[in-house]
Amino acid sequence: MGRFYFDNYYLNFINLRKNIFFLRLKKPEFHNKHTGKKILIIGTGPSFYKEKEKINTFIKNNNPIVIAINNIPNDFKIDYRIFVNRSRFTNYSNLIRESQELILSPYFKKKLIYNYIKNKKYLLTYYKVDNSITNSFEIRNNIISFKNTPNAGFVAILSAYIMGSTDINIAGIDGYYKNV
Repeated sequence: MGRFYFDNYYLNFINLRKNIFFLRLKKPEFHNKHTGKKILIIGTGPSFYKEKEKINTFIKNNNPIVIAINNIPNDFKIDYRIFVNRSRFTNYSNLIRESQELILSPYFKKKLIYNYIKNKKYLLTYYKVDNSITNSFEIRNNIISFKNTPNAGFVAILSAYIMGSTDINIAGIDGYYKNV
């Protein structure tokens, strides 16, 4: 086949002179894990802080699976945390609790992950940037392809879909407000 596999990466011997490692994409472990369940994805946008009480009420009334993006505080039940940006992961990994499942970009190196979370378990959400696709994104075999580099909110929404949910709710995905 002309490929040498190394962890989540492979070297394609056909492109050896380019000396590029390619990511090995596969079906995520969370595929269909929450089929038919309600999921709430919470981003760090300004509306999160303005509507925090409404979000808390929604969680209490609906008991959804909650996916927190980046630096959401642990003020309520969070089932998953998702990071696709190395800088945000290194800055906010201290918020991760043992009870929360962690979803990371497949492009994070294991050494970086270990330095910040030690032996905590994590899952990978598999995606790639493929500017040859005609739409903004597409999902094939539970692997997401984006025309451009995606943000964490978009990856979280599509990951919730791959988890099997058809009832995906979002809050606070209206921009990143760094100073709060």
